[in-house]
Amino acid sequence: MSHLQTVSNALDILTALGKSDDYLSVEKIAEYLNVPESTTYRLLQTLEAKGFVERHSRNNIGLGSSLLSLSRNIHDKLDKELALIANPWLEKITEESRETSILSIRTDIYSKCIKSVSSKYIIRFVAENDRLLKLNVGASSKAILAFENERVIKTVLDTLSGEEEKEALLREIQEIRENRYAVSSSEYDLGAVGFGVPVFNSLGQIYASLAIVGPDTRLRIEDRDRFVELLHEASQDITSKLS
Repeated sequence: MSHLQTVSNALDILTALGKSDDYLSVEKIAEYLNVPESTTYRLLQTLEAKGFVERHSRNNIGLGSSLLSLSRNIHDKLDKELALIANPWLEKITEESRETSILSIRTDIYSKCIKSVSSKYIIRFVAENDRLLKLNVGASSKAILAFENERVIKTVLDTLSGEEEKEALLREIQEIRENRYAVSSSEYDLGAVGFGVPVFNSLGQIYASLAIVGPDTRLRIEDRDRFVELLHEASQDITSKLS
């Protein structure tokens, strides 16, 4: 086997493990690569020695800590780039709405605030960086969830207790997809209203969300169209600047 083919097969192993929802066996990986099990086993040994693969047993092989650490570093760099690109828009959104603006991304079944600009009002919604919300709670979260893949949506649905609650969320997801924005009221904080829109990457995949959040005494449903238009303008510009 050539060095080039060895590298290609090693990358294919990592790809297969990354796509799988469960651990894989040597046999399954060999079948995926279409190479002998003996060759697959030697490749796995090399990857394991470098920390890119972990073997819990012959039939339980998954990604290793080195690769997961590398992935986290890459995501951190991308998050910083996104926050830098979005910051002028967050400033503008807060200036025009006079309410708090939020930039969020998905982490597992949560949305995470990575940048926000707070309202200057004494009574205001404050979004701390790294604050986590379940993807079915709040406009900033649901603007992401609605455009996620079916696996993520199913995982969130499985955390809900009743069929009625699940059906209500599915209806809301469909509505958000059609309207291209999400609305929330008192879902996270009592009296807090939010409008959120998705941010897509250059491939058209969901990447983040932008939201305006404030008290219902100031941020009214009547303001929705004006602020959603501003959020969409920001979202489209951010997408165009993402590398």
